[in-house]
Amino acid sequence: MTKFDYRVFGSHALDRDKESKRGVWIDVAQAGFLCLRAGGSNKEYMRASQTSYFAAQKAHPTDRVALNEQLNRDALGIFLDTILLDWRGIQESGTGKEVPYSREAAVELFEELPDVLDALMERCRESDRYLKDFVDDAENRLGKN
Repeated sequence: MTKFDYRVFGSHALDRDKESKRGVWIDVAQAGFLCLRAGGSNKEYMRASQTSYFAAQKAHPTDRVALNEQLNRDALGIFLDTILLDWRGIQESGTGKEVPYSREAAVELFEELPDVLDALMERCRESDRYLKDFVDDAENRLGKN
């Protein structure tokens, strides 16, 4: 078996800690979300996604529409349990008061604005965000390079 010198890939090396423990800040509009990767070394996400898929497939072996509906219902819970760690810049309508992150508040936000969840999930799948030398959205905004 060949032993490869992975140092030649330097800037393409993924940071497993960012993917599965620390996360990166991702901006959507004026809000920031601290997220783990949807894939890669985030084993909890991978396990939950597979469990959801197999359960939906068992419940709806011939009905693709029902299968997809169940997967969509499961997606928010999986996202909250295995990807989203925190947020900032989420404000209460009318008062402008900062809404602290909680699972309950996140459910309300993403059920009211499912397109925000879709945009965030898409960005959480991008492996480039989890590279060792990638500067996340918050660092870019604050000028911390």
